[in-house]
Amino acid sequence: MSKPHRGPASNATTTPAATGQGSQERGGHGSDHGNGNGAPSAESHGPGGHGGRGLHAMGDAFGFTVTDGAVTAAQVTLPSGTVVNLPLTTGVSYSVDGTDVLATRSNTLSTEVTRYSDTDADGLYEVVASSRVMTSTPPVDTLGFSHVETVAVTVASGIVTDVAQTRWDGTSKVLLSATVVPTDTTWVISNGLLVETHTQTDALAHYEIFQDGNADGVYTEVASGTGALVDLVGVLAQTAAFASVL
Repeated sequence: MSKPHRGPASNATTTPAATGQGSQERGGHGSDHGNGNGAPSAESHGPGGHGGRGLHAMGDAFGFTVTDGAVTAAQVTLPSGTVVNLPLTTGVSYSVDGTDVLATRSNTLSTEVTRYSDTDADGLYEVVASSRVMTSTPPVDTLGFSHVETVAVTVASGIVTDVAQTRWDGTSKVLLSATVVPTDTTWVISNGLLVETHTQTDALAHYEIFQDGNADGVYTEVASGTGALVDLVGVLAQTAAFASVL
């Protein structure tokens, strides 16, 4: 059976990156973005650099043709109304999960997954969740600083009581303490991982996942996403090979 997309297709094609595929924006803390710790860097790296929220803002704009359980065509309708064909052979693989479509992109550092759902059964899909999980040791910049965020955490009786973001210059920014209590961010320990969740009234919830593989009290960001939380057991499996250096 084929599920047709809606709208006439133009002759234009674009890579998923051009529409934000696999580029999920991170929540960030204050003015710290990109590598998350304020280190000087020419680029934005790390699990948090990728943008499901950007795709989510496009709304009901994606069309997929599904034939015999496989995605055979993909399209996006731009705000101008132009329908653009998305390539199926440029490093992004599509699969079907129930009534949803998953787009997966893997590289040497991470695996990214975007979930599309036809929430109103009109034949068009929107982004309902996205994730990026590191699959190798986080890179460092030319000064030797990590491209991903690290936080110092205090846990008492299973409850996260203090969180401080560790910056490249040795300073820190308090994110949670007895006197600093954000109203839109929570921290919990689950499966040995620190899960930080940012909630917003007009967007998908955004989360970041940190791991302390060497048990020194400093957690390193290993995953991030929007929407439903990624499977934490899967995160542990994907980071097992390098967890001891985190």
